[in-house]
Amino acid sequence: MLNIKKELLVFFCACLTGVNVRAGYEILIFLRKMIIHNNLVKGIEDLFYWIFMSAYIFSQIYATTYGSIRWYFLLGLVFGVAIIQKLISSGEKIHKKTRKNLEIIRKNR
Repeated sequence: MLNIKKELLVFFCACLTGVNVRAGYEILIFLRKMIIHNNLVKGIEDLFYWIFMSAYIFSQIYATTYGSIRWYFLLGLVFGVAIIQKLISSGEKIHKKTRKNLEIIRKNR
């Protein structure tokens, strides 16, 4: 049985795993914006992404909880994805607001 310190460490590792999963998908989205793909290539990219991420998540579960799936690992995974999603959306809002303000400043010159 794991003690509470070990469980908190596992939860933190799960959060970082969730952050890595979401950040990896953001990188994939960025590459798709840089290089235009058709739907077939996007589907293949997604398939390989999720195969890789499944192996990554499994390796993290195996390394932190010795292969047993704990509810707090899954909760931490979702929490990590939610944290980075909130940061990304906040960054996008700040970017849009700053861009709009800069356009107003340019027009008033």
